[in-house]
Amino acid sequence: MDIKDVSGIEEFSAFFQQLQVTAEKARGRKGQIPHDHPLPSMLVSQFNMELIQAIAMSTIDNGRVNIKTSQVPPAYIPCSRPANELEPLSISKMRQRPEKALLDAISSRSNGIPTEKGLFREAKAYYALQQFDRCAKKLQQVLVLNPDNKDAETDLERTGRRIFEQVTGDFKWKHMHKQSEATPPMIDCATYSSPVEVRASPGRGRGLFTAKAVKTGELLLCEKAFSYVYADQNDPSSRKNVKILMNLDSKKMTMGGQATLISTIVQKLHHNPEAASHFMSLHHGDYNGVKTAQRGQLVVDTFLVERIINLNCFGAPRSTLESMKNKANQVQEDNSYTTCGIWTTASFINHSCVGNCYRSFIGDMMIVRACRDLDAGTELLFSYELPKEGADYQATQNDLKHWGFVCRCELCEEKKETSQPMFQKRQRLVRDLKNSMRACRAPAQEAKVLRLLSQVEDTYPGGKGTLRLDIWEVYLALGQKRADRGKLAEGLELMIKGLEALGFEVVAFPPGKPSGKPTLEIKKWGQVNDYLVSAFLAMFHAYKVLAPELCEVAKGYAETVYVITHGEKDTIGTLFEEFK
Repeated sequence: MDIKDVSGIEEFSAFFQQLQVTAEKARGRKGQIPHDHPLPSMLVSQFNMELIQAIAMSTIDNGRVNIKTSQVPPAYIPCSRPANELEPLSISKMRQRPEKALLDAISSRSNGIPTEKGLFREAKAYYALQQFDRCAKKLQQVLVLNPDNKDAETDLERTGRRIFEQVTGDFKWKHMHKQSEATPPMIDCATYSSPVEVRASPGRGRGLFTAKAVKTGELLLCEKAFSYVYADQNDPSSRKNVKILMNLDSKKMTMGGQATLISTIVQKLHHNPEAASHFMSLHHGDYNGVKTAQRGQLVVDTFLVERIINLNCFGAPRSTLESMKNKANQVQEDNSYTTCGIWTTASFINHSCVGNCYRSFIGDMMIVRACRDLDAGTELLFSYELPKEGADYQATQNDLKHWGFVCRCELCEEKKETSQPMFQKRQRLVRDLKNSMRACRAPAQEAKVLRLLSQVEDTYPGGKGTLRLDIWEVYLALGQKRADRGKLAEGLELMIKGLEALGFEVVAFPPGKPSGKPTLEIKKWGQVNDYLVSAFLAMFHAYKVLAPELCEVAKGYAETVYVITHGEKDTIGTLFEEFK
């Protein structure tokens, strides 16, 4: 989801085909003793020559970037050596091994009596496992033994903050953004998930549902990643994580941190077996893995890990706020990312092109908010991959076949019911419309755009209430042009039509015929996106002249959209001067 798929790039696909031929040759010689292997001295000499050449070439800036590759072969039966035959590590404070660190700390007790040092280590392990209640209890025991332990006092205060986040969903968003400036952007926060729960979803396996009624913009989930790899080509310290992962079985290639994520999760599962159950319960298609235990030891099926990552991995920016700033400055061109992670609760959210919730990121924290009012027991849905511009029904389904389902959202059903000639006519009109909008400088050109908008509308048999994602942006842009020329009522009318094309139901006066006191009310929220913040602020400025009493209403809707699309409202003033 939002990861950088490079399967269709010619340079990479040519290399992939070459690699596949080599792999097939190697597979055909399985079990044979090689007789054509070069002498070791020749291999060493050749390696040294290539190393010298690589070092020399690295000093020349030719504008090219070398990217490592990692290959996933078709699954095969593993050969293994029992882990209990291996020499154990005598390390108590093992990084990324909190379960083993906890066992070490407990086993170090003298005659079963806990010590200050041992309790403090137990607390650290519980914190790493995000078991904050247990962590707090251990720290309190430390302070009973030594009231002057300042480290325990500081950690207890920090743990109390995590418990508060976990229970209330009240986060210090600006502090989280400050933490996200570090590399990698790992955020010290708890997971909040009480408004949601995993349930059976008819026809979809399992899904994530609301446990209570929620309002538009309300926080549903703020989840810390199960595992996360920061991989940014523009960042020297994380560039090493950017690799091309080539799956020789599915023929798919992705660029980013997925290869590193596989090895990271394999190690995490091996050293933290209790955490394995959360990860292994995620969707893995039709792959049947090996047994989970052998001679008392956890068996980590690497192919199963790769399959789960393949189907559940999310691409993510350093933060959504930074991503939006980059878009505004035209630094970022697309919505796919090389940084990636696994969020085990969010992974239960099923796909719909027409979602009812929205995800955003701050470092390794994913934030999910409601896009509309939702009753208790409503299944949460968001888009795994946004429909490509001009994609018909079959093309849309082809983009989703990787996950093994057919989307039956209202957008896909409308495409399915639209005849191919009508769909092609619509796309021709949409191309003309967008070309005309780009060239629109004068009132006469605006009139042409309006005519084309009307013609595109006629290709949607459902009329008002039908999602028309091809034209909402043109309506908003044309409305802004009208408002800039002083035609505020006409501009507002076009902006509201843009909202209606996104599925909104809006009651507004002005514009329109007088109907009592000025009104602006969203009866039903449609498809939310980050551009709508500017749209509502444009309405806010128009209402300053036409109906000042509606200014705060429009501004309030702009803030709600910002909260949904960015995850929080504390930073809105950094992007929009109306909120400074």
